[in-house]
Amino acid sequence: MPVSRLPSGARVVAVDLAMKAFGSEVEMAAAGKDEVRRAEDDFASALGGKFAPIYSLRHSTAPKGDLALLGKCHALLRTRMKAPFCPTSGHRLSRTEDTDEVRMHCDSPICKSRACQGVYPSVAPIVIMTVTKGDQILLGRKRMFPPGMYSCLAGFLESGETIEDAVRREVKEETAVDVGRVEYIASQP
Repeated sequence: MPVSRLPSGARVVAVDLAMKAFGSEVEMAAAGKDEVRRAEDDFASALGGKFAPIYSLRHSTAPKGDLALLGKCHALLRTRMKAPFCPTSGHRLSRTEDTDEVRMHCDSPICKSRACQGVYPSVAPIVIMTVTKGDQILLGRKRMFPPGMYSCLAGFLESGETIEDAVRREVKEETAVDVGRVEYIASQP
């Protein structure tokens, strides 16, 4: 159960409710997506609310710190679901409850003797870019978009690639346009 602390010192706990419904990662993995969604909906109804996919919050006006914490909890829950066992010893991984560390660790004697680093949540670094020429902006459009909807271009960084190289590659792949100078603006969690 991932735990973090707010600046006030209050503890924040994230619980994978679907896993609670099925009792184990194995049982949840064996269940179909519809069955998992029904379990989540049942929990939400019992709490008097409803769940929304984490990605639906990407346009949220919530404070950045809240969204960063939500992202951290999501990463930890996914790590726990995808990597419940230590890749070195095969023992179940756990998380220290009284720390903000994101690593899942193994307490097996094998790992302690080898200074095993444990398992960290995987990250998927992406770039989103605004390509300009004078006062014009290059936008993308997917077939699935409703009429009149366009978006900035975006994509994943590949291993060993710089942000600038990723911007150039993604723009070239998506639009066949060559990009000149790339200017870094900001990052977000």
